Amino acid sequence: MTAGLLLITAALALAWYAAPALRLARRTLSPALALTAWVLTATGLLLALPAGIALLLFPEVTTAAWSATVHRCWTALRAAGLFAPESGLHTTAVLLVTLLVSRLLLIVIPHARRVRHRTGNHRDALALLATPVPGRRDVVTLPHDQPLAYSLAGAAGPTVVSTGLLSQAPEGQLAAVLAHEQAHRTRRHHLLVASFAALRKAFPFVPLFRAAPAEVALLTELDADAVAARGQGVPAVLAALRAFPHHTAAPGEQLAARIAHLSRPSGRYWRRAAPVLVLACAVVSAGWAASAVSELCVLSLVLGAH
Repeated sequence: MTAGLLLITAALALAWYAAPALRLARRTLSPALALTAWVLTATGLLLALPAGIALLLFPEVTTAAWSATVHRCWTALRAAGLFAPESGLHTTAVLLVTLLVSRLLLIVIPHARRVRHRTGNHRDALALLATPVPGRRDVVTLPHDQPLAYSLAGAAGPTVVSTGLLSQAPEGQLAAVLAHEQAHRTRRHHLLVASFAALRKAFPFVPLFRAAPAEVALLTELDADAVAARGQGVPAVLAALRAFPHHTAAPGEQLAARIAHLSRPSGRYWRRAAPVLVLACAVVSAGWAASAVSELCVLSLVLGAH
């Protein structure tokens, strides 16, 4: 019971108080590390809450050694009477966990299908309307006077730029914009944004997931800026943001945050401390994940025994 209460308490603390802490971390951690912290925190919450509920309702469950747990879990899953509990307490636990998982899947799967369908339609339209840039297989152009650039979801891209951007942007600024958009593709930023948007739809009453989409979207932009700055230089990225503030669909506040983030000097202390902090978060989250999986597997044995 103590382990269950601890897991539930940790999950509730993450749900209600992690978002402000993660926002503060953005000021000191690099964007990539801050994104990692968001992913680890969300994963820890999703694993800790159902495991805590199960352990609270089944105090007789204890953690087994991993090798024995995996073997017994596999055996239990093959047992015929796995989901035939005789106790109403067992039924309640199964229903609570099933409701949480079902709601998540019922939101995430249709959301993923819609995103994939829109991306496929967009790619088909680009195949008809866009013109490949000579020498750049991953870049296509669309005829439009306004300077615009964006990347399509997926590592294959492509990156789409308007003819207005090609004609107006100096070579260095254009290279910075293309490097920024390429970073979105190679670092799977579209997947991160879509995943947290799905979590918000599934659990809008959870403050962590309610705050995540906007914060993760900003962090993906900051991360892409950081990648572009390493390749093309900070001055080129800043010049592109200031010269072409509307080359993306980013809100004004987000654009201001990106300029401010690139403009301020990075602290040496936090460059040393940040990997340690993220490693600590990873260890804690990995521990929660291991505990949750182990306890749920052993719980399946208890249900099968009943």
